[in-house]
Amino acid sequence: MVSAPTLKKRINELLESSDLNTITERKIKDSLAQEFGEVEIKKHTRAIRNTVEKFLETAGAGDEESEGDDDEADEGGSAKRKAGSQGQPDGKRTKVEGDSYTLALSGMKKLAVRTFKGKVLIDFREYYKDKSTGEEKPGKKGLSLQREQWMALKAALPQLAAALEAGNTDMPHVQIGSMRRAYVSEYK
Repeated sequence: MVSAPTLKKRINELLESSDLNTITERKIKDSLAQEFGEVEIKKHTRAIRNTVEKFLETAGAGDEESEGDDDEADEGGSAKRKAGSQGQPDGKRTKVEGDSYTLALSGMKKLAVRTFKGKVLIDFREYYKDKSTGEEKPGKKGLSLQREQWMALKAALPQLAAALEAGNTDMPHVQIGSMRRAYVSEYK
């Protein structure tokens, strides 16, 4: 029988020695199951999730990745929660479940890294509450980006942020895909 402190220590060791762009909670659980047995790990599912989340929160808050060395990042994310990414802006709640990562943005708007039809996507989406189950579910309003599009947007973020700060709505569009572009606009 594995103790909670031993398990927590091992999870932290695995996370510290892993590529945080590719590691998932599922991979951590599989590794722990090989080491301690699947039955033992199932008993500690919640503790594993909490330990992973806590690690990612502290890593995200203290890790300042240099721009541009993300050329071989990941396939757009997956709960492969980027511990090297920005962490939690303004204390918003994050959720790591299996192979998906969700960050609450505002109201019912969320950013999620998820897999759809075998492709990993960065998904900015408005959610709704299902009236019959009370569950939050993704709605139609939103935007899904593939890896290449995400990387293009990520590279353009400093330029977009500067334009937003300056209130510059005249900046040229930034192409993030053959049919997608990003720009700063004013809604009246």
